[in-house]
Amino acid sequence: MSFREWIETKAETPALTLAQGEALSGPKTVTAGRRMSVEEVAWSVLLKIRDEILRGGRWQSSPETRAAEAEINELYLAVTAGKALLAAFAVACRKWKMSGTEERAQRGPA
Repeated sequence: MSFREWIETKAETPALTLAQGEALSGPKTVTAGRRMSVEEVAWSVLLKIRDEILRGGRWQSSPETRAAEAEINELYLAVTAGKALLAAFAVACRKWKMSGTEERAQRGPA
C-alpha cells in the first residue's frame, strides 16, 4: 500500500472518540515499575517547585493555596494510577507556587 492509499484509507475511516478508544482498549493497568518511575518524576517536579518557593523566602497560605494542595494530591493519585498526565501535575504544582508566593502579587487578582 502506498502512502497515498494509506492516507485515503485513513480519511475514509471515522476517527474514534476518546470514550470509544478507552472502551476498546479497556482499563489501563500500571505496572509496579512504571508506577515507581511516575512517582519519582512527580516527586521531582514537586520538590523542584518547593525549592523555588523556599528560595523566594515568602509564603502566604490562603484558601487558594489549600485548594491547590488538594488538587496536587488528587492529581498525584491519578497520575500514579495512570489516569492523568504528569503535565497536568506539573501545572498544578506551578499554580500552587503562584497561589502563595510573590508571583501571586505580580500577576494581579485572580
